[in-house]
Amino acid sequence: MHNYFKMYNADKCIFDAEVSCVSDPIQASLREILLYEIRLLAYYTLKLKEFNFEYNKYAKHIIDGVCVASLNMEINRNEFSDYLLNLIDLRCVAQKNYIDYSEKNNLDLQILKAYTDKCSDFNFIDALKQGELQNIQKNKILDKDKKSLYDILYIIIQNACRNIAQINLFKENEVEYETFEIIKLISSTNFKSTQTEKLKNRIEKASKINYNLYKKLKELSSQKFGIPKLSEVKLDYKKGKAILVTGDSLMDLYDLLKYVEGTDINVYTHDALILAHCYDEFKKFKNLVGHYQKSIDNLEMDFSSFPGVILITRNGNGNYLNIIRGLIYTTNEIGGKGVTVIKDGNFENLVNQANERIGFKEDKEFGKIQIGYNFDEIEIKINEIIEKINNNEIKTLYMFGLLNNIGDLDEYFKHFIDKINDNSYIISLSYNANKENLYHIDSYYDYSLTYKILEKLEPVCVKKNIPINIIMTEFNLSLISRIFDIINNFQYENIYIPNRISDHVNPQIIETLRSIFGLILLTGNVGKDLKIITSINKENSN
Repeated sequence: MHNYFKMYNADKCIFDAEVSCVSDPIQASLREILLYEIRLLAYYTLKLKEFNFEYNKYAKHIIDGVCVASLNMEINRNEFSDYLLNLIDLRCVAQKNYIDYSEKNNLDLQILKAYTDKCSDFNFIDALKQGELQNIQKNKILDKDKKSLYDILYIIIQNACRNIAQINLFKENEVEYETFEIIKLISSTNFKSTQTEKLKNRIEKASKINYNLYKKLKELSSQKFGIPKLSEVKLDYKKGKAILVTGDSLMDLYDLLKYVEGTDINVYTHDALILAHCYDEFKKFKNLVGHYQKSIDNLEMDFSSFPGVILITRNGNGNYLNIIRGLIYTTNEIGGKGVTVIKDGNFENLVNQANERIGFKEDKEFGKIQIGYNFDEIEIKINEIIEKINNNEIKTLYMFGLLNNIGDLDEYFKHFIDKINDNSYIISLSYNANKENLYHIDSYYDYSLTYKILEKLEPVCVKKNIPINIIMTEFNLSLISRIFDIINNFQYENIYIPNRISDHVNPQIIETLRSIFGLILLTGNVGKDLKIITSINKENSN
């Protein structure tokens, strides 16, 4: 799969935080005012919970609101205005209930400043200006490190909210405690005078919650669709009408497949939904014919070349900002410009549009790729590695990559492998070489494998005082949450950032990760990098 996609790859667009491929001040301002209202609503929701007021209805809107704020697509003004106005209404009601209860019971009032307390006076232009003001004030109040810490906290909260929203599709109120804790963290961002150490603690807390949510989501997916297995996925096109399904939501894909069952419409997965092919439940659907993707990174290329209808499943974090062609639908709360929202699982309009399109004009074969993994087999190999560590045959341990994607770093990793010592060992999810001291695993889009390997290796590495040197094969803002999964949920890893950083990552975030969290930026020179790693390992072992 890596070789298949690599020829098509374009520069990666970053969509998972405050920076995106296109620097659009209007988009940034609209997102800022939305987050502003979400923070206020979170604050009053927590106050009302103390008084035993109804909580869940507000909690859902807060979580969904963060998911909406994370969507990177061109805003439809009317759609966004309606959504924001609804949030303002909720916040005004929550605020009034809090004030009324406090005054009735002679309690001290702690009211946060809001730019409007009259929901009927809402004006889109005023909201836009207020969003701009919020951005300006944030940049004035915060120094560079604190701004980066708030950005990192928001990235992790955003991932946690997406996980909560996905979990609720399987089972509502399954993660009430985690939801409450995330809302507390959202509310805490109302106050910008927080000290650095407190921000670090909040990032750690958010990361631990997010990690547990991710594991819960994987567990629920397995309960619903079966244990994921090592599988082959067709990359072929099949003549006929077609729907492309992208994003993260297996439940949305499942619902669509049930809806089109018995029709002649072919369904193709895209991006992270390739994982659906690992589950037995999805293999039952004859309409699910394969995976369509020209590039790992370039959504515009994939969407523009697909001859059917496209469904963006809810709460995915794709960069849809520049996607302006074709018939695109979404199950998200709002769709953005040129995207039609599907409500209550009603796919009728989408299916009708798919039936009106010709789709692929002929069959075309591209072969198959392997996805998923058999952890029983992997565990056998990991146990062999553990035995070698116990016998002092391995004294330095490396892990390449969190996912199987190394872009243009083939030569770097080839030289790296050639220069390591005989008592070093590499577990690689990204680069394959026929070496005795390298174990390569083909796995795509699934971070759970990385975590399982670390969980298995960590006890013996702690016992033998051998750190696991994790060398990331790429670095972009969407990986920050995964980095903190490791930093805050495992205890014996050194994380190295490659000399291959997206242009869209703010250099200050890199500096903050280095100076405050101890991540190491490699040079891109294998000899120098090995000296850096060796020096750090020696320092840690003393």
